Amino acid sequence: MKVSLLTPNLLIIPDINDSDFDFIQKVIASTYLSYYEIQKTQFIVLKDNEEIIAFGRIFPIGENEEELGTLWVKESMRGQKLGITLMKELIKKKKNKPHLYLACQKELQTYYEYAGFQKINTIPEKLHFTQQWAKENGYSFVVMKYLSA
Repeated sequence: MKVSLLTPNLLIIPDINDSDFDFIQKVIASTYLSYYEIQKTQFIVLKDNEEIIAFGRIFPIGENEEELGTLWVKESMRGQKLGITLMKELIKKKKNKPHLYLACQKELQTYYEYAGFQKINTIPEKLHFTQQWAKENGYSFVVMKYLSA
């Protein structure tokens, strides 16, 4: 994937550099975002000029499964559909595995439905730890599967 220009100042960067990855790690460490087996090659960032304003990743969770996760949009940039734009780009990065999942807070379910995900009841084995963690920490999570946009 190559760098894409969304507006004169807004870029999608599919192959991030070490500095971008350092920034992502700092944000993850200061939030509730998943740090599970992160690797630089899993991420895409959105930049406004040179500032990272959003990031996310797709990573393998099984032989035929991937998870879309660790999504973040800078608070002052929320409400501009940057998260949807980021998810569409991440879905393009998918590794041809037939199943794409995400685990999200229950209050975000409608948002992810808009992006083509649907709540499921049968949870992939690798996502059971997420639900257990959520329960232990007082979060209400749902697991969703990508069907189409």
